[in-house]
Amino acid sequence: SLTVTEPSFRVTTMAKALGMSPRQMQRRLRLLTGQGPLELARSVRLEQARERLMASGPQSVAEVAAAVGMTPSHFSRAYFAKYGRQPSQDLAP
Repeated sequence: SLTVTEPSFRVTTMAKALGMSPRQMQRRLRLLTGQGPLELARSVRLEQARERLMASGPQSVAEVAAAVGMTPSHFSRAYFAKYGRQPSQDLAP
């Protein structure tokens, strides 16, 4: 099963799995969540990344970014935009 944290995640794949067109899925998601599929996927990725950062254990920001399917630079910008902090500030000791 494909999850939104995998780099190979595609909206068309998700829509097909749900038995709808990408546009139909986009409209329904907006009605239900206020977000489009890509916004929702990014939000889920960032939430999972935040949980990973705060969990104890040896890891780097780059490892967490890769684990949720993002490049380190894109991840850092998106994380700061959502949480107002650098990912490294939330790394568990």
